[in-house]
Amino acid sequence: MVKYLLPALIFSAFVAGAKAQSTCSTFTLTGTINTDTGEMHLISLDTDSYYPNNACSQETKIEKGSFTFRGPILYPYAARLGLKINAQWKYMSDIFFIDPCAQAVTCNIDSTWEIPGISNKSMLELSNRYLPSYNEINNKSRLLDQKRDSLAKVYKKTVPAGYSTEISVERKRIDTEAQMILWQYAETNPSSFVALWELIRRFHNNNYRPIYDSIYNQFSASIKETYTGRELARRLDSSKLTADRPFPQLMLLNRYNTKEAFLNPNHLPKYTLIDFWFSHCGPCLAQFKRYKEIYTTYKPLGFQIIGISTDSRENIKSWKAVIKRFGLTWKQYLDEAGEQASKLFINSFPANFLVNEKGIIIKRNITQDELVSILSQLK
Repeated sequence: MVKYLLPALIFSAFVAGAKAQSTCSTFTLTGTINTDTGEMHLISLDTDSYYPNNACSQETKIEKGSFTFRGPILYPYAARLGLKINAQWKYMSDIFFIDPCAQAVTCNIDSTWEIPGISNKSMLELSNRYLPSYNEINNKSRLLDQKRDSLAKVYKKTVPAGYSTEISVERKRIDTEAQMILWQYAETNPSSFVALWELIRRFHNNNYRPIYDSIYNQFSASIKETYTGRELARRLDSSKLTADRPFPQLMLLNRYNTKEAFLNPNHLPKYTLIDFWFSHCGPCLAQFKRYKEIYTTYKPLGFQIIGISTDSRENIKSWKAVIKRFGLTWKQYLDEAGEQASKLFINSFPANFLVNEKGIIIKRNITQDELVSILSQLK
């Protein structure tokens, strides 16, 4: 089920905090959890680079069911809490907000992925202003989930392609509506950090979309001038691998451990699908069966696939084993540990780009049905 609002991303329109960045404030987060052992972790949203001086992520021992985090803070931050016992994650909260003040939080080890109990100015905005604006769209999403589950039950998990396409189209429409709600919220509340952190979350989960620039442009100067606002602007600008832009040339390792330019603009067929994946990604592997069919059918007509794995060095054997197990005959490269993918802000997988014979992007994250529709015009 797609979550359009992680309660986490909400927080109060903290204008004063945005204007007072020159004076470093602090926060204290005093917490309780129903266990007497383990380590509590304060975890950043997406990456520490969104926080001034990378000041978010911390860890501390639990003592008699209690823990405390302290640190510098310039304005409300979005974060999670996680519990590790014997190096294993036992609890993870949903996203919540920390304000520049002292506050208490209550966690329940049996309520993972829920918002912990905490009350501050930001969390009041979350519950009273931001979340209510999504009530209608959340209801549409729930009804669509019920429809999908009912069809899966009727057809014994193999839903006919027509129904699957219909649900996919409706899901995209709902997601577009949700993005417009965020745009409207930012327009009405231009100094709200709620919208800022929610945009960061969406950008992280969905990669770049043009509407993200439109949402960002609704923010006040006081928000844009924060460290977080500037970092988001930089990342948005760097991630615009969208239609009509050339795909950047990358030097990657081939299967024989030699670095080479993976995309030769002088020898490209009519269409090339650049597919980012990794060996332990279930959805990545699930797409290979149909890709093989598409590749066999359209390769003679001017189509190729280039696979780029983001596996780490210790998973190179797994990467090569997957290529052999699925019989992938198209070119394969290794972007070790996703170093290049990270620079391009590709952070969800599988991810793909369809480019033309000049290396210009036609579409990002094209579906297999959309791909076939374009390729069927080849003669």
